[in-house]
Amino acid sequence: MVTSNCVINPEADKRAILVEASGPSTRGRFAISAVVADPEMDEATRRDMAVWAGCSHRAGTEAEYCDALEAAG
Repeated sequence: MVTSNCVINPEADKRAILVEASGPSTRGRFAISAVVADPEMDEATRRDMAVWAGCSHRAGTEAEYCDALEAAG
């Protein structure tokens, strides 16, 4: 079992993390708690230091997470 509490967001390659997390050693069981970005979030907001501190600077959208989870199997 893998549990993630907003530690996936700072990583650029979320798909790689999700593929690893869904591997045989976890038997496909994991829980994720993460901030997701509004698809309309502008670059100035993403670069704001307060946003970085809030785990939002590399947050994916809900659709991006769903795509990555589906790709990971």
